[in-house]
Amino acid sequence: GFTQKARIEFAKGGGKINVDGIDNSAGVNISDHEVNLKIILNSIWHKGHINEEEKNSILKKLDEKVVNLVLWNNYLQALSLSKDELLSKTYLGDFIRIMTLLEKNISSFNRKDFHIPKDENIHSILTKEKTLVRPVLASLLSYSKIFIKSKLLKSHFIDEPYAQSYLYKYFPKSFTTAYKTEIDEHPLKREIIATMIADFIINNQGILFLSDYEALKDEKFIIKIQSYLINNQLFGANNIRYELHRMDNQLDVKKQYPMLFEIEKALTFSSTWMVRYLGDYKIDANYILDFKDTIFALLNREYLKKVPKLTPNDDINNFMAILHYLRFSIAVITIKEDTHGRFEEVAELFYVIIDKLKIMQLFESLDQLELNDPDLRKERRQLRQIIELVIIKITDKIQNFRRKNELPKDAFENFLINGGESIKDAQAEVTSLFKSDNPKLSKISITIHALLFSAL
Repeated sequence: GFTQKARIEFAKGGGKINVDGIDNSAGVNISDHEVNLKIILNSIWHKGHINEEEKNSILKKLDEKVVNLVLWNNYLQALSLSKDELLSKTYLGDFIRIMTLLEKNISSFNRKDFHIPKDENIHSILTKEKTLVRPVLASLLSYSKIFIKSKLLKSHFIDEPYAQSYLYKYFPKSFTTAYKTEIDEHPLKREIIATMIADFIINNQGILFLSDYEALKDEKFIIKIQSYLINNQLFGANNIRYELHRMDNQLDVKKQYPMLFEIEKALTFSSTWMVRYLGDYKIDANYILDFKDTIFALLNREYLKKVPKLTPNDDINNFMAILHYLRFSIAVITIKEDTHGRFEEVAELFYVIIDKLKIMQLFESLDQLELNDPDLRKERRQLRQIIELVIIKITDKIQNFRRKNELPKDAFENFLINGGESIKDAQAEVTSLFKSDNPKLSKISITIHALLFSAL
């Protein structure tokens, strides 16, 4: 019985409330599943492969499985809202830009209808904790999914075999196994795939996934979607998220949420690298995923010697211990394509350089800066790209210098001794930077440019 205005008022007072579209979504989702299952079963019935009684029996046996699919989607959607609620305090400017993006691109999204004020009055829909109220976030979530779905339906990616796998995820596994041919012929298969991908991305990444659309435009945005899905599979992130979700009411949310955020940050980093360095080529998912076992074997061997006991679950602990390195997986694959040597050797050398030059800390120090000025945010983006260029150039330099059968760690140290003075100086600059707490953008910029000079 709440109007949108009342919901916002209730949320500002500390109440947890969504909108009808979120709270009633399970019913709508169940209906959609029923319709799409009946389309396939009716097709099979018309062909004479099953009779009316068998058709109804099959549908009845799927009840529990469909309900589980729907409830799982609801769980993730509610979780996405809660995560966005926390993120909106830090990234309010990005959320405001997404509001403008949705209003510009979706005719049915009107800020006025959802009681979303002008940018200068945005404080009127903030809670006491300075987060956006859930009723507004709920509307943004729904329309962000609509936005992604509309872009996918206009793309060729949705017709590729890799995207096709999301059609099969929509139906219970037993049904997919039995009726794969009929599912492939579903008249609404493109819409189902687009819906599944949009749900998956926003349920995990939140609406901030749209934050760089204006910079990327349609073609690169589709590549970003593709990149995120491939990286998610490369990381095996679904399994770890599932284990984290299973720890509800066992693990403090103050530990649980940061780990979920770290997973998404790592995926964003890796996807951004893929868009930037592989975006002009046809991305071969199978080729990239072939490196998965090798990457995990290397990281597990080198970086699981001392694992923090973050949770009672060792799979989660091990994954979080290598996540900082895992985020560079696409970078390693990209660099391997441009250098000589076996993938394992190039990867091992790459991770040595990441450690020795404190590359991860440099990225994190940039991420932690609160920058409201658009020009400063642009400078930060450029500095990130410089760091990426530095890693590529230095890896290439040392790989070419490296002697046969020389260990990567030894190759790095020997390179510094034999003419790598500029890298040595840059390494000292990086060490000096992290002796101070919360370094400013200007100081970080000087350090990164010292690294750039050493790499050229």
